[in-house]
Amino acid sequence: SGGLYIDKFEKKISQYLNIKYGYLTSNGTSAIHLAFLACNLKHGDEIIVPGFGYLAAANIANLMGLKIKFADVDKNTFCMNIETLKKQITKKTKAVVTINTYGNLHNLKELSFFLKKKKIIFIEDAAESFGSKIRNKQSGTFGDIGTFSFHATKNITTGEGGLIITDNKKIAENIKLYRSHGVKNKRYYHI
Repeated sequence: SGGLYIDKFEKKISQYLNIKYGYLTSNGTSAIHLAFLACNLKHGDEIIVPGFGYLAAANIANLMGLKIKFADVDKNTFCMNIETLKKQITKKTKAVVTINTYGNLHNLKELSFFLKKKKIIFIEDAAESFGSKIRNKQSGTFGDIGTFSFHATKNITTGEGGLIITDNKKIAENIKLYRSHGVKNKRYYHI
């Protein structure tokens, strides 16, 4: 619902992660839902998610009527296997969601580069990896959007809650608009 401490937390966490835009949510699943909405994913759009991990992204995709495809995970990291992912991608693929399962980070830089070349949206579900880094780059910051959870079982907890981050201004504007139910400049005026 916002407020002084929410604003302070968003600012501090954005600085810590070294990203431009960070918005708190009620939980990690709502952050994923916001990510899908902010990227304009619509009924029938194809996305790829890992076949192993906490399947919040697959569940939200199912509720939104997205076409879900699963990619295998690496047996050592439990994270998405890039070679398997490449076999799943079609011309209809709009987005890929990775999960940093058990806090493990994998070939995120390689994956980011590959998806950027393909013009496929990259959403990093970093719910279980807050604070993890690869070469001084924070988890959640490799994709177009990163999502986190502050559930009681996570590294950092607020009891409940989540976070969605991006460096993309257009995506950030969409996140703010959807999070506020369409309120932009004037209170209780919904766009």
